[in-house]
Amino acid sequence: MKLALLHLVPALAWGCAASRPATEGAPSARPAPPRSRAATARSGLEADVEAYLAQVGAGPVTPLASLLPAAGEGGEIPPVKVVARRFHDDEPVGPYNQPGWTTHRRFATTRAYVLPEGQIELEAWWRGTWPEDSQPKERIQGELGVGLPYRFQLDMYINFEDPSGAEIEWNGAQVELRWALADWDKIFWNPTLYGEWKFVTEGADVYELKLLMSDDIAPRWRGAGNLIYEAQDSGDEETEIAVSLAVSYTLRNDKFYVGAETKINRITAGGPDGAPDMEILLGPSFQWRPTPSTHVDIVPLFGLTDDSPVAQIFVVFGIGFGGEEHGFAPTSLKSQ
Repeated sequence: MKLALLHLVPALAWGCAASRPATEGAPSARPAPPRSRAATARSGLEADVEAYLAQVGAGPVTPLASLLPAAGEGGEIPPVKVVARRFHDDEPVGPYNQPGWTTHRRFATTRAYVLPEGQIELEAWWRGTWPEDSQPKERIQGELGVGLPYRFQLDMYINFEDPSGAEIEWNGAQVELRWALADWDKIFWNPTLYGEWKFVTEGADVYELKLLMSDDIAPRWRGAGNLIYEAQDSGDEETEIAVSLAVSYTLRNDKFYVGAETKINRITAGGPDGAPDMEILLGPSFQWRPTPSTHVDIVPLFGLTDDSPVAQIFVVFGIGFGGEEHGFAPTSLKSQ
């Protein structure tokens, strides 16, 4: 009995000492802070994944904790900022803040705005025309376009054609100058003035004046319209007053586009007061851009009046140098 009491007394003394509060001079252990819900969820998910991989026999993987954002003060994961990138075609580029789609040809029959300063475009054209009562005709053109300062653009063409349905032969050259009245989106539908002179090897020279209008219609939709006056400077003085309209829809950004184009011509001989022919052409348009710098256009138009040709088909191949793809940063990045 005495021996049992000897063992019991030290045990009670140790228990009382352990339950006694710590003295002021003795350091006390801080309780562990409660784990946040985010940390608990992260460790639970990590344990579940590791258990599954162990079950299927997979090797070690990078810990999930290293892939997740670092937790801030208080154990909370900071919010992740997500920035939605705009379509490249909508991105303002160049010194005039114009959208990307205006820096390359979008329509075959309708012009739009000007090239950015310093951009160069080379294009090869083929146009086939099937009149109602004569042989098919062909025209082949080479074009060089240059974006100049102060919203000017200069284009030069060389022309080969068979106007009578015979062999294709050299038929002169032409020079075109455009000037946009303001930077993009400063004036309604971005009006641009256009003048052209055609030096014809056989026949009278031709001059042409246009008012170009173009703008974004809706997301993925682009539109353009031209008012046209063209006349010979001598000879029969054939005169053409026309309107061309075009719309385009972006199927896949920077790759595929579809749309529609139309041209309404009033053609007279002997000046604008002569007996007119009315031509109306309408059809779909297709553009494929194999690379950011190149484009291929196919535009088959079909006649809707007795004076119109049965069909007229445009095929265009172009390649660009300079501009956004070759030196221009998007306007939104210039200050960075």
